[in-house]
Amino acid sequence: MRPYQLTTTSFTAADPDGIATSQSPSGAGNLTLVSSTVTLTPPRFVTITSAGDDTGVTFTITGTRPGGSTQTEVVTGANAGAATSTLTFETVTSIAISGASAAAVEAGFTQSGYSDWLPLDIYSRNQVTTISVTVSGTVNYDIQYTNEDPFDRTITQTAVAHPAAAGAFTGATANQTHSTTTLMRAIRYKSNSGGGTVRLTITQQSTA
Repeated sequence: MRPYQLTTTSFTAADPDGIATSQSPSGAGNLTLVSSTVTLTPPRFVTITSAGDDTGVTFTITGTRPGGSTQTEVVTGANAGAATSTLTFETVTSIAISGASAAAVEAGFTQSGYSDWLPLDIYSRNQVTTISVTVSGTVNYDIQYTNEDPFDRTITQTAVAHPAAAGAFTGATANQTHSTTTLMRAIRYKSNSGGGTVRLTITQQSTA
């Protein structure tokens, strides 16, 4: 296969009200967003910050996942703090609260997130996959893989840490290049923190 190259945009700082500014819903309904569709570039985790105890209500986030297909996640509110989604969103089109909030709430995004899955060639015999990551600026990142179908948009694929020796692709902060014979159906990049830029290059070859 031809090499993949993915360059992420620098992750700007987290913004706690970049999706919905402070408001106090009096009952179930949608939060008022800063625009009808909020685009997160690159995709990020969504945060919902509560001034009061909102552990008794849920927030349903609707939008798209990295790659563009529709995605929904239900997040339980926090007690005078922030609740964070487990999924990364590329866009947010609505956030619905299940009941009245205890006090003001706002929605925003973290500085972290992950890319869409990059499918690999699983039919090459005795394949070797080499991944190189070049970092510019300050960033903490993971390289993850999945053995589930990356084209199935009806599931959330299980992400597994890359098998590089000594966890070199987990919590990494510098340039890295590693090869593996582990069969992987797809690869993705996950930013944990920092505002740098990462260039990810994936090359596969068959040794048969």
